[in-house]
Amino acid sequence: MAYASSWREPTAGAEVTEVDETSEAEMIDFRGYAYMRETSDISGALATIYDPSTPQIWTVPYRNKVKASLVVPAPRGGYAIPAGWAEIIGAKLEHHGVTFSALEDARRFERAEAFRATHVRFSAGPFEGRMQATVDGAWGEEAAELGAGSLIVPITQPLSRLVMALLEPQAPDSLLSWGFFNACFEQKEAVEPYVAEVIARDILANDLEARTEFNRRLAEDAAFAASADARLEFFLRRHVSWDAHYMRYPVLRI
Repeated sequence: MAYASSWREPTAGAEVTEVDETSEAEMIDFRGYAYMRETSDISGALATIYDPSTPQIWTVPYRNKVKASLVVPAPRGGYAIPAGWAEIIGAKLEHHGVTFSALEDARRFERAEAFRATHVRFSAGPFEGRMQATVDGAWGEEAAELGAGSLIVPITQPLSRLVMALLEPQAPDSLLSWGFFNACFEQKEAVEPYVAEVIARDILANDLEARTEFNRRLAEDAAFAASADARLEFFLRRHVSWDAHYMRYPVLRI
């Protein structure tokens, strides 16, 4: 899988591409060697054994067409990195030669975009010293306050493609995918089930909209109905104690 992006006003965007396996394959000659497959007395699994003294020409399918599996429009202004993340992310941007600046004073963005994840998958183990992450989710418009020291990364710069590859959360080699933002997707606080039950009953009794949505989810979503945790979380998300930044990618599009 590869990541490609471009800056072409006003339709700038980025794509995650993959080989189109539905396209017609071209048969090509490939230089190889004779080989055999036999059970290894070492591993106990099938092993491939090549014979370098016997060259062969293999006729194999070759697909050179790609299709977009994800298309992301570029932000018209760029990206904003909160001050709390400025040191570690700024160092990465500086290392790559990306242009950015720091806010001297706090600033409010009325129409920023924030990415909220709906599901996160962490790698089974570390890879090159990092615990990787893959996220599902979407960008949505939100007002945001940024403190002094926050970084502004303009999209109108020679390295705009690299900027998107690093800062778009679903890009395969983004800083998020390399685990630099894993803390944002780890729930820090937990409510005991007996307390959650009290909260849920209070919301059910006093919030008609929540009660209607809860009953609809029970009727239409079998997985939700079967999960005690999901049912309690439905109400906890509506309580003042809920962490509004949980599952929220801190980098903004502006």
